[in-house]
Amino acid sequence: MLKNRLFRWIVGPTLFVCSVILLGNIWMIIQTDKYIYEKEQLSELQEMQTGLVLGTSRFRSNGHANPYFENRIKAATELYQSSKVKHLLLSGSSQETYYNEPQTMREALLENAIPDSIITMDPEGLRTITSILRAHKTFGLDSVLVISNRFHLYRAIFIAEKHGMYARGYACDYVPFQTAFPTRIRELIARIRALVDLYIFPTSSIDLTAP
Repeated sequence: MLKNRLFRWIVGPTLFVCSVILLGNIWMIIQTDKYIYEKEQLSELQEMQTGLVLGTSRFRSNGHANPYFENRIKAATELYQSSKVKHLLLSGSSQETYYNEPQTMREALLENAIPDSIITMDPEGLRTITSILRAHKTFGLDSVLVISNRFHLYRAIFIAEKHGMYARGYACDYVPFQTAFPTRIRELIARIRALVDLYIFPTSSIDLTAP
Protein backbone atom coordinates (compact mmCIF):
# COMPACT_ATOMS: atom_id res chain seq x y z
CA MET A 1 0.00 0.00 0.00
CA LEU A 2 2.76 2.45 0.94
CA LYS A 3 4.66 1.65 -2.24
CA ASN A 4 1.56 2.28 -4.34
CA ARG A 5 0.94 5.59 -2.55
CA LEU A 6 4.54 6.71 -3.06
CA PHE A 7 4.30 5.70 -6.70
CA ARG A 8 1.22 7.87 -7.17
CA TRP A 9 2.81 10.81 -5.38
CA ILE A 10 5.86 10.62 -7.65
CA VAL A 11 4.30 9.68 -10.98
CA GLY A 12 1.32 12.05 -10.77
CA PRO A 13 3.28 15.30 -10.27
CA THR A 14 5.92 14.15 -12.75
CA LEU A 15 3.35 13.54 -15.46
CA PHE A 16 1.72 16.89 -14.70
CA VAL A 17 5.01 18.80 -14.99
CA CYS A 18 5.95 17.00 -18.20
CA SER A 19 2.53 17.77 -19.66
CA VAL A 20 2.84 21.46 -18.81
CA ILE A 21 6.28 21.64 -20.40
CA LEU A 22 5.14 19.80 -23.52
CA LEU A 23 1.93 21.76 -24.04
CA GLY A 24 3.59 25.10 -23.29
CA ASN A 25 6.30 24.42 -25.84
CA ILE A 26 3.86 23.26 -28.51
CA TRP A 27 1.68 26.34 -28.00
CA MET A 28 4.62 28.74 -28.26
CA ILE A 29 5.95 27.08 -31.42
CA ILE A 30 2.53 27.09 -33.12
CA GLN A 31 2.11 30.79 -32.30
CA THR A 32 5.44 31.86 -33.83
CA ASP A 33 6.56 29.36 -36.47
CA LYS A 34 5.02 31.34 -39.34
CA TYR A 35 7.14 34.37 -38.46
CA ILE A 36 10.49 32.62 -38.86
CA TYR A 37 12.46 32.62 -42.12
CA GLU A 38 15.45 30.54 -43.17
CA LYS A 39 18.19 31.16 -45.73
CA GLU A 40 16.17 29.52 -48.51
CA GLN A 41 13.43 32.10 -47.87
CA LEU A 42 15.72 35.14 -47.79
CA SER A 43 14.16 36.62 -50.93
CA GLU A 44 10.72 36.47 -49.26
CA LEU A 45 11.88 38.31 -46.15
CA GLN A 46 10.88 41.96 -46.05
CA GLU A 47 13.49 44.61 -45.47
CA MET A 48 13.62 45.86 -41.89
CA GLN A 49 15.53 48.69 -40.29
CA THR A 50 17.16 46.74 -37.45
CA GLY A 51 18.37 43.22 -36.88
CA LEU A 52 18.67 42.13 -33.25
CA VAL A 53 21.47 39.59 -32.82
CA LEU A 54 21.04 37.61 -29.61
CA GLY A 55 24.29 36.93 -27.84
CA THR A 56 26.19 33.78 -27.04
CA SER A 57 29.80 32.99 -26.28
CA ARG A 58 32.35 32.72 -29.08
CA PHE A 59 33.93 29.61 -27.59
CA ARG A 60 32.54 26.55 -25.87
CA SER A 61 33.71 25.39 -22.45
CA ASN A 62 36.20 23.00 -24.09
CA GLY A 63 37.84 25.89 -25.94
CA HIS A 64 36.44 24.96 -29.34
CA ALA A 65 34.61 27.43 -31.54
CA ASN A 66 30.93 27.76 -30.69
CA PRO A 67 28.82 26.96 -33.80
CA TYR A 68 25.90 28.98 -32.41
CA PHE A 69 28.07 32.10 -32.34
CA GLU A 70 29.58 31.51 -35.77
CA ASN A 71 26.21 30.85 -37.37
CA ARG A 72 24.59 33.96 -35.88
CA ILE A 73 27.44 36.15 -37.11
CA LYS A 74 27.17 34.55 -40.55
CA ALA A 75 23.41 35.16 -40.62
CA ALA A 76 23.77 38.80 -39.55
CA THR A 77 26.38 39.31 -42.26
CA GLU A 78 24.10 37.75 -44.89
CA LEU A 79 21.20 39.98 -43.90
CA TYR A 80 23.22 43.18 -44.07
CA GLN A 81 24.94 42.28 -47.34
CA SER A 82 21.58 41.43 -48.91
CA SER A 83 20.14 44.77 -47.69
CA LYS A 84 17.51 43.08 -45.52
CA VAL A 85 18.64 45.11 -42.50
CA LYS A 86 20.33 48.49 -42.27
CA HIS A 87 21.37 48.38 -38.64
CA LEU A 88 22.48 45.69 -36.19
CA LEU A 89 21.78 45.73 -32.45
CA LEU A 90 24.03 43.26 -30.63
CA SER A 91 22.55 42.22 -27.31
CA GLY A 92 24.16 39.97 -24.74
CA SER A 93 25.89 39.64 -21.41
CA SER A 94 28.97 41.53 -20.26
CA GLN A 95 28.84 40.80 -16.55
CA GLU A 96 32.31 39.33 -16.25
CA THR A 97 35.60 41.17 -16.66
CA TYR A 98 36.80 39.11 -19.60
CA TYR A 99 33.42 38.14 -21.05
CA ASN A 100 31.54 40.53 -23.28
CA GLU A 101 29.18 38.98 -25.82
CA PRO A 102 28.24 42.19 -27.71
CA GLN A 103 31.87 43.26 -28.03
CA THR A 104 32.90 39.82 -29.27
CA MET A 105 30.08 39.83 -31.82
CA ARG A 106 31.10 43.29 -32.96
CA GLU A 107 34.68 42.16 -33.50
CA ALA A 108 33.51 39.16 -35.52
CA LEU A 109 31.24 41.33 -37.68
CA LEU A 110 34.06 43.79 -38.33
CA GLU A 111 36.15 40.84 -39.49
CA ASN A 112 33.37 40.22 -42.02
CA ALA A 113 33.70 43.79 -43.29
CA ILE A 114 30.48 44.99 -41.66
CA PRO A 115 30.73 48.78 -41.07
CA ASP A 116 31.14 49.75 -37.44
CA SER A 117 28.80 52.67 -38.05
CA ILE A 118 25.77 50.38 -38.40
CA ILE A 119 26.46 48.48 -35.17
CA THR A 120 25.02 49.25 -31.73
CA MET A 121 25.88 47.19 -28.67
CA ASP A 122 23.64 46.44 -25.71
CA PRO A 123 25.75 44.89 -22.94
CA GLU A 124 22.75 44.50 -20.63
CA GLY A 125 21.02 41.70 -22.54
CA LEU A 126 21.44 39.17 -19.76
CA ARG A 127 18.43 37.10 -20.85
CA THR A 128 16.37 36.81 -24.00
CA ILE A 129 13.45 38.67 -22.44
CA THR A 130 15.82 41.43 -21.34
CA SER A 131 17.24 41.77 -24.85
CA ILE A 132 13.76 42.02 -26.36
CA LEU A 133 12.37 44.49 -23.82
CA ARG A 134 15.46 46.70 -23.97
CA ALA A 135 15.31 46.72 -27.78
CA HIS A 136 11.72 47.91 -27.48
CA LYS A 137 11.80 50.30 -24.53
CA THR A 138 15.41 51.44 -24.27
CA PHE A 139 16.34 51.55 -27.95
CA GLY A 140 12.86 52.50 -29.14
CA LEU A 141 12.30 49.67 -31.62
CA ASP A 142 8.70 48.86 -32.50
CA SER A 143 9.73 46.36 -35.17
CA VAL A 144 12.74 44.08 -35.29
CA LEU A 145 14.24 41.15 -37.14
CA VAL A 146 15.59 38.76 -34.51
CA ILE A 147 18.65 36.75 -35.53
CA SER A 148 19.36 33.48 -33.75
CA ASN A 149 18.86 29.71 -33.99
CA ARG A 150 15.38 28.59 -34.97
CA PHE A 151 14.65 26.84 -31.66
CA HIS A 152 15.60 30.06 -29.84
CA LEU A 153 13.55 32.30 -32.12
CA TYR A 154 10.23 30.76 -31.05
CA ARG A 155 10.73 32.18 -27.57
CA ALA A 156 12.21 35.50 -28.66
CA ILE A 157 9.44 36.28 -31.13
CA PHE A 158 6.74 35.16 -28.70
CA ILE A 159 8.07 37.61 -26.10
CA ALA A 160 8.32 40.43 -28.64
CA GLU A 161 4.81 39.91 -30.00
CA LYS A 162 3.32 39.79 -26.51
CA HIS A 163 4.91 43.18 -25.81
CA GLY A 164 3.36 44.75 -28.89
CA MET A 165 6.35 44.59 -31.22
CA TYR A 166 6.30 43.61 -34.86
CA ALA A 167 8.86 40.81 -34.85
CA ARG A 168 10.18 38.43 -37.45
CA GLY A 169 12.96 35.91 -37.09
CA TYR A 170 15.85 34.85 -39.30
CA ALA A 171 17.13 31.39 -38.43
CA CYS A 172 20.84 30.85 -38.83
CA ASP A 173 22.35 27.59 -40.05
CA TYR A 174 21.33 24.40 -38.29
CA VAL A 175 23.59 22.98 -35.59
CA PRO A 176 23.67 19.14 -35.56
CA PHE A 177 21.35 17.69 -32.95
CA GLN A 178 24.07 15.73 -31.17
CA THR A 179 25.91 19.00 -30.55
CA ALA A 180 22.76 20.94 -29.72
CA PHE A 181 21.03 18.37 -27.48
CA PRO A 182 21.86 19.92 -24.06
CA THR A 183 20.93 23.38 -25.34
CA ARG A 184 17.66 22.09 -26.79
CA ILE A 185 16.72 20.55 -23.44
CA ARG A 186 17.44 23.81 -21.62
CA GLU A 187 15.33 25.65 -24.18
CA LEU A 188 12.29 23.52 -23.32
CA ILE A 189 12.48 24.85 -19.77
CA ALA A 190 13.38 28.38 -20.87
CA ARG A 191 10.15 28.62 -22.87
CA ILE A 192 8.11 27.75 -19.80
CA ARG A 193 10.04 30.33 -17.78
CA ALA A 194 9.18 32.90 -20.45
CA LEU A 195 5.49 32.06 -20.11
CA VAL A 196 5.79 32.52 -16.34
CA ASP A 197 7.53 35.88 -16.87
CA LEU A 198 4.84 37.02 -19.27
CA TYR A 199 1.68 35.78 -17.60
CA ILE A 200 2.39 35.23 -13.90
CA PHE A 201 5.20 37.48 -12.63
CA PRO A 202 5.79 41.08 -13.78
CA THR A 203 8.95 41.90 -15.68
CA SER A 204 9.19 45.43 -14.29
CA SER A 205 12.37 44.52 -12.41
CA ILE A 206 14.28 44.09 -15.68
CA ASP A 207 16.88 46.82 -16.17
CA LEU A 208 15.67 49.02 -19.03
CA THR A 209 17.92 52.00 -18.35
CA ALA A 210 19.82 53.49 -21.24
CA PRO A 211 23.29 52.02 -21.84
